[in-house]
Formats: sequence, structure tokens, C-alpha cells
Amino acid sequence: MLALDGQNRNNISAEECCASAPGPTYSPMAASAMTAQRPRPGLGDHQPGTFSATPSRVARRTLIAAVTPARGASVRHRAAVQNPNLLTSEACRRLGANPRAARRGPELDLIISFLNGPLFAVPPRCNVAVFQEPRLPSGFPDLVVVFWREDVARRWESARAQLQRNDVQLAHYLYQTGPMTGPALESSRGKKTLRSLERLHAAGIVETKDRVWMLKPLSEVFAIKQLIAVEAKVSEWRAGLEQAWLNTWFASDSYLLVPRVPRGSTLLEEAQEIGIGVWTEEGQVIAPTCRPKLPASYASWLVNEWVGRIPTLASKDGERS
Repeated sequence: MLALDGQNRNNISAEECCASAPGPTYSPMAASAMTAQRPRPGLGDHQPGTFSATPSRVARRTLIAAVTPARGASVRHRAAVQNPNLLTSEACRRLGANPRAARRGPELDLIISFLNGPLFAVPPRCNVAVFQEPRLPSGFPDLVVVFWREDVARRWESARAQLQRNDVQLAHYLYQTGPMTGPALESSRGKKTLRSLERLHAAGIVETKDRVWMLKPLSEVFAIKQLIAVEAKVSEWRAGLEQAWLNTWFASDSYLLVPRVPRGSTLLEEAQEIGIGVWTEEGQVIAPTCRPKLPASYASWLVNEWVGRIPTLASKDGERS
């Protein structure tokens, strides 16, 4: 399983964060300048809609179930989520996401309401996986919604399950820099780089030619098409905006989920200024305009590895059933 740590976003090194990653703090003026520099993918804007009416093969097995709240939460919370794409806490742990237990309260109610309502249009030929509070280097986003291609992931080598976090970081580094020689990579990344290259090569993520290492075509090694982060706040919406902005470090789209837009507030203006989408109990209010190209950072690759393990995990569960 991928080794993750719980370090704060502020403690992530510049080497780990790509050049387009958000800064450690949010201010409208600084964020506006950074947003203008962010690349835009050609995936089209999200539209209100519903998840796929036909759940994937995974949804018909034991990976998908209602949210598992913290110990002591009410039975109402345990059975409240009707979305078939929400992964159980146990499934998330087996995939490597190591989620934090959901905490009962108004924000959990808001998340449940969101998951049970109309959500995002699903890109063609994509499956859907929803993680609740998965563990990422930047923290625990409330929801991570992943649209991914199962046909791509099913062609991956089983050795990908053995990748470590530094291997994934190296894959993203090669994605950013392009082909490099082994000595050049070792000089810039450290003495353990060659071992990481060997693991990435066994996993089918990189290839070598004439002593030059390069990432295989992204369409073969990266299954995610859209990666959405949702941060829920019942109050303190500015703190929610800050976290939603930090989530653009790994997500292609980042939303703040609130019960309603406070009357007389500047929430929508500030969200638009930094490119964050806003969703209320009545639906999408504004769509995100800050849409980093995927993979946005090595954290995007971590999520990619999680969903890539779903077919294998579902097959194992099917064999036991």
C-alpha cells in the first residue's frame, strides 16, 4: 500500500508541490494572481446532473455502502446515504486511502444531503468513486469524487500495488520534466531514485530507451478524467474557501459546500475571484473556474492508484462471495 503521512499542506516541500500548486495561505489578491496562471484542461465544465444510473461492477459488490460515521453516531446516519458510489471506510482503507472517521453533526448532515441529491454529470465511459475524508498529504478533504476509466486501470500491472509514495512523486516529476537520464534523475532526486525507477518500470509506468527514462503515455498510466474535491462548512465559510483553494493542489475542480449563501456576504465574489465552485442545498450556485490540468500534483497520482486498485479488490471480493 502507498505510504501516506498526515503532514499539513504548509509543510509540503516545493519539490513535492508542482509549480502550479496553490500557496500555503489564501488571500483574494494573491489567489487571483495565481489563478490567472493556472492551466485549464479541455474537459468541459461540470453540469448539474446525477451519477451514472447504472453502477459499475464494483458497486454491485461489497466495496460500496453507506457512510460509516464515528463511533456513537446515530443509526439514522449509518443508513442515510443512498449514493451507490460512496466507498465504505473499510474499502477505502484497503485501497490505501486511510480515511478519517466521519464526525456526526451539522456538517455530516450537509454532506449526506449533498450525496443524496443531484450531483455532477459523468464523463463518457467513466466509473464513479466517492471517498469520504481520505487521507492526503494536504489533509482530509470532506469528499473526493473521482471519474475514472476502468478499462485503463484493468490493463495495469499488479506490481503497481507495491509502489511507495516516493515512487509516485518520481512519476509526477517525470511528467513535469519529461525524459531524463538516470544519473540526472539521481543527481536531482537522490540516491534512492534508481530503485524507484525500477519499481515504476516493473509497474509499467515508465520506460527506458538509450539510458533515458520517460513516463509512458498518460492515457495508459493515469485513469482519472476528473477529480473533484468538496469541502463542507455550515459556518465559517472563509475557512472553507481556504481549504477548497488548498484542494486545487490535487483536484481538477474544487467546491465549497454550504447550506445556503449567507445574506449580505461576499462569499460568491470571493469564490469567483479564486476560481472555487459553490454548492448549496439547492444545487450548484457557481462552477469552478480554477481547473488545474491533471495530474495536478503527486497527490493526484495517489488518488489514481487508489481507484486503480478497485477492479482487483472487487474481483477478490467476488471470488470469496
